[in-house]
Amino acid sequence: MKELYDANPCKKRAERLCRKTDIGLLNSANYLIDKMEHSFIDNTTALARKVDEARAYLTEREENRLSGVFYSAYSILEDAAKSGSLSKIRDALDSFDDLTVKHDSLRIASLGDGFFSEKDENILVDFIRNEQDPDGKHLRVATKCTQSSSEYSKLELNKAIEAIKSLNKNLYEETLCHITDILIVNSNRINAASSFKSFGVVFLRELEPEQNWTTYLEHLVHESAHHLVFSIWHSIRLIDQDKGRLLSSPLRPDPRPISAVYHAAAVLSRIIFVLGLAYDSDKYTSIKRTARYNFSNTSSLLEQFCDAYNVIKENAVLTGIGERLLENFKILAVSYNRESTLFVGREVSLNHE
Repeated sequence: MKELYDANPCKKRAERLCRKTDIGLLNSANYLIDKMEHSFIDNTTALARKVDEARAYLTEREENRLSGVFYSAYSILEDAAKSGSLSKIRDALDSFDDLTVKHDSLRIASLGDGFFSEKDENILVDFIRNEQDPDGKHLRVATKCTQSSSEYSKLELNKAIEAIKSLNKNLYEETLCHITDILIVNSNRINAASSFKSFGVVFLRELEPEQNWTTYLEHLVHESAHHLVFSIWHSIRLIDQDKGRLLSSPLRPDPRPISAVYHAAAVLSRIIFVLGLAYDSDKYTSIKRTARYNFSNTSSLLEQFCDAYNVIKENAVLTGIGERLLENFKILAVSYNRESTLFVGREVSLNHE
């Protein structure tokens, strides 16, 4: 198993990290159950039953992990508990009836295609809307795709997954460990999204006709890198001190906390890594990137990585592991960067409000 500070992908490390986050979730759930019962909230039975089911599942095999839908439902419950609204708490608790807890294999669906249960879909849609649009200003954070768009997007997504498998087995296996559920949606808000609060879930925007599997190749590697940093952060501190300022990031137009800039460095390093593998391969040498983003940055990907790297070095005191991991991300980025138009910056998304 690779060390935490090794930027290269590793399945065994991902399994260990995911298990720690899963156990942490269940411990948190038990604590919340006790707290709610002391507050005379009496419909915690479904959640308690799911927690017991999840613990039993985790003890069966070391590689077992929990569904991202369970994380999403629990996040909604935590938010409801913080709000103090009994009706919201009860509604959130009711959602644990018949909820998918186990992660047996990667589940891919587009919203409304019938592959996910209605309950699982509702949980995921509620989560992403709360996460991306808490004030309800955006009309299409996550709505159903047309049948033709759904079929095309899922076909291209599977091509992207197969491309990752053919390019690097370790990256493929790590990705399938980190990601449990992928939901494709029609949206004017997101291109791709994930959150530690819904650990395991990736939301993808449906493809436009001129886009293909390379969009999802980039987004999957991007979101998997977030999951890697999420899970390491849950296990050990990476940043010891920062100056408390919001800072520039190569991936977003708005100032970001240093933790977000650290994530950006990880994401850019891994994207350079997979594009370098693709550029060097016989099969994918001539691919063209079709991913779009909400923020235009025409600098090369390596320049973007270095921008993030320098911001971190100038504005944070990293822990030993945090420092070594960042340096390893830099080694990965520099080693796999190529003199190719494949490594230039990004187009602006066609998203409209």
